[in-house]
Amino acid sequence: MTRKPNHKLRAIFLASLMFFWLFAGTAALAGSAAANTPDANVEYANQGSVVWQGQDVFVFGDDINQTDGYELRSVDSFEGGSVDSSSFEREISSGDIYGDIEEFRSDFSGGAEDFLNTTIGNSDSTSEANLDDLLDAGLYVVKIGTDNLDADDYFLRGGNLPPSPAEEDTFETTIQSLDVEFDEDDLPALSDDWGDSTVELDIDSRRGTYSLNVSADGDLDDEELFNIFTWNELDSFENFENISTVELNDDEDGVDVTDDDGNEAEFDNPFDFIQNAQNELGDVGYDMEAQLRVGVDGDANYDLGEVGGNVNPVGSWNVVLYEDGVDDADEQILLYQIRDTAEDVSFFGIDDGTYDFDFEVHDTEAEATASATVDDEDVSIDFSQGVYTQTAGDIVHVELELEDTDEALLQFGSEDAGFVDIIYVEDDSDSGSVEFWLNTRMMGTGADSSSMLYSDDDIVESLIGLANEEGPEIEGEKFDDIESGEFPYTKLAESNNWEIVPRFYDDDDTDDGDRVNFQEYLEELDLISNDDDHPTTQIVRPLQATDYDLVATASSEFIAENGVSDVEDEDGFATLDLQRPSLGDTVIWTGPEENADDKDTIEELINDSPLTERDEIAIDDLLVAQIEASGIFGMLVELEGDFDPVIPDEEEGFSAHTLYQLAVDQAADDDSDLTGEGISFTFEDVDPIGNQDANELDLRDARPGNVFILADNEAGELYIVVDTDAEPFDRSLRDGAEFEVSLEYETDDSDRFTFLDADDIEDTADENNLGYNSLEGQDIDELGPTGGADGDVGDEAYPYFRPGENAVTSATFTFATGSAQFDNVEDGLVVIEPSDEATISGTTNIAPGSSASVRVQQRGDTASFLETQSVDIEEDGSFEATINFSNRDEGDQARVGFRVRGSTVVQQNGIFGELEAVEETPEETPEETPEETPDDTPEETPEATPDDTPEETPEPDDQAGFGAVIALIALLGAALLATRRRADRN
Repeated sequence: MTRKPNHKLRAIFLASLMFFWLFAGTAALAGSAAANTPDANVEYANQGSVVWQGQDVFVFGDDINQTDGYELRSVDSFEGGSVDSSSFEREISSGDIYGDIEEFRSDFSGGAEDFLNTTIGNSDSTSEANLDDLLDAGLYVVKIGTDNLDADDYFLRGGNLPPSPAEEDTFETTIQSLDVEFDEDDLPALSDDWGDSTVELDIDSRRGTYSLNVSADGDLDDEELFNIFTWNELDSFENFENISTVELNDDEDGVDVTDDDGNEAEFDNPFDFIQNAQNELGDVGYDMEAQLRVGVDGDANYDLGEVGGNVNPVGSWNVVLYEDGVDDADEQILLYQIRDTAEDVSFFGIDDGTYDFDFEVHDTEAEATASATVDDEDVSIDFSQGVYTQTAGDIVHVELELEDTDEALLQFGSEDAGFVDIIYVEDDSDSGSVEFWLNTRMMGTGADSSSMLYSDDDIVESLIGLANEEGPEIEGEKFDDIESGEFPYTKLAESNNWEIVPRFYDDDDTDDGDRVNFQEYLEELDLISNDDDHPTTQIVRPLQATDYDLVATASSEFIAENGVSDVEDEDGFATLDLQRPSLGDTVIWTGPEENADDKDTIEELINDSPLTERDEIAIDDLLVAQIEASGIFGMLVELEGDFDPVIPDEEEGFSAHTLYQLAVDQAADDDSDLTGEGISFTFEDVDPIGNQDANELDLRDARPGNVFILADNEAGELYIVVDTDAEPFDRSLRDGAEFEVSLEYETDDSDRFTFLDADDIEDTADENNLGYNSLEGQDIDELGPTGGADGDVGDEAYPYFRPGENAVTSATFTFATGSAQFDNVEDGLVVIEPSDEATISGTTNIAPGSSASVRVQQRGDTASFLETQSVDIEEDGSFEATINFSNRDEGDQARVGFRVRGSTVVQQNGIFGELEAVEETPEETPEETPEETPDDTPEETPEATPDDTPEETPEPDDQAGFGAVIALIALLGAALLATRRRADRN
């Protein structure tokens, strides 16, 4: 078959040659055009090295020489340093092409003309010297607005301009980012509290410097906006001519200003200052406000040419006001040429509400919004209890919830209670609350603040306590040397960084002329005799049982008028009801042997030991004396030097030596006599042997593991924990020794407790940590905390009892060697039943909860065996072990032991056999059985026996003799029957 030529293939081949020829020709022409693109006499002018979206670009040069026909194009790609391809963006409106200088001036500010004059004079694209000359020469200026342009490269096409210009004859647009945020942790801002009015504002952008217009949707005027951004920048106003100092006033609600001539004036806020400084300060002979207002006719940076010249921005925010002729001048301010900034602003004096702030970059399209909520200060201070009830001389636990404030002042006491102190509290943990402990035994005495008050996480201080501390100095001046008219106690609070400092007044007008010192305040309340008396002279003995007010305020003003105290703003109130101390019961407990400080809390001691009430304590076991006592814990805390033992969560206890100092041998440490406290504790042998002294518990030198003291301050209970295994006594314990535990409050028959005078303190010393510090030797009557009957520290007079009143609580118990007795004993042998549930029981004086066991092992010729069973000791001392001895035979011999903590307490011989208790059981049974058996047995027995007998195979085994007899009788019967049958056949 002859193959014909393929005409289709030939056609495709020819077409391909045509295509490649055309493509190659086009590429060659395009390459030639790109290589020969002439430089355009054109310049794209913008203020700055980068064109930011929204800025205007001015185009001028010798090639911009016609009034229309221009279009804006975006570059798709560059090739060989020139535009390779581009896309149409928009036609240039004739209104954006300027050929007349007056027409230009009508649309733009002088700043724009100045900018172009400078740019044209330095340009190579034209020989003209300035804008006016350029326009007179028949050339034009084209304005390109970039408001809606994406980030890209652009150029102008039309007229004599090349269609694909060189890359250097294009311009690039970049989009400016802007992020603005108020710190959420600082919101809401409080408008009437300076400290809480400040909020951090963070502004961030992709640009070095830029100017921002700030407004709040018309909700804030320019004066309020100016104050918000300048309250924290007051010292920056000192850059103005003839201004010396500008600062926040003492009340933190205004501006104090001093000029160079020393003239002083106070203004309500920063705007009030710049508006009225010329009238109020003689040395300021110019209009400050005028130096902060700028007139602007355009939105480019060159429109702000006055700033930095006649206009001076304020602070790190570079705040500027607009002149009245500028649109919305009364609703916005300008932050001039700022950089990315994170600084505080203040909403002090701003009405409460939520404000939406608009931040717009002056010369670009970048903008952002941020919201801030402002509240009027609505301070509330809520105590955890309306009435705190505690015993005088003990520790009070106080909690406060703080709303809209982190600090508060408490007036503790009142004129009715006969005592007043000022307590400062501050939430230092940002928890919204303050928790502290108040030592009623030390309040108002000559002790330091740290002895009176304690907080683990927050700041709590006593004004009187701070004044008592060792040589306080304020700005290099000794506290005691500060004149009353200089308000030393207020200065003392300031020097200790109190965020709220108390100011005292003798009139509710609270004018400066009504201010008094703290001592004058106390005198007005008739709490001290003279205004130079030390505040500790309010009381002559520790705070007694009565009601004490706790008045809380976030303000500074304390008023004493007509003998009645008050505060300017009461934000919370509670009452401390101090009650008379007492002694209750003493109970002796025992527990398993362990170190005295093994349990950190009373709850653990009671539940985990466990404890059992006993009047006989086995030597080596734990002993706990529980004493119901109040009015003792405050002094124990002071001697311990730590509040932790009365704070349950701290899991701490008192050292034995602390109780020794207070209540055993009060004068043992030279010159630290606490006998006057009238507290006596004994723990000793009731009936000592022979000529020996009583055997006492050694509290003075005992280690915590031997003697430990736990306290329940709230319930008024003291737990003396003793590890008797360590025998922390003067001598060894003996079996049968009777001991007594006693706590006594004693008084003098005629004189009450009063504090020691300060000038006698040097003779009473300091070893008990009752530091008087700078008050020693001063002329202060009845300065606590120590004292005694009529101020004699050597005479007992419990501070809270009247003369002749006494109280005592005690308990006795017996120490005994650990022992045990088995129950199932016959002829001196422990009888053990050889069964799978053999029971061995007994009683012991060892503490319940102890690790105990019963051990049984072989004795004599019996084959070797050993069985040990753990047992629980019950509250009554009984114990019982159940062991499988089914493999033992009667008569096997054993040795039986009761063991505690791995040691044998008692061991006794035993034998396997029947228990007497088993033989006694039938004697009781016949009394009940005959009454029930006759009714039931006859009816049931005939029916049950035939059915059950075949299944009860054990019966033949149990009655082997009886079965054999039956079988023999049957055999004889069968033989006799066979003999008879044979006889009959015969």
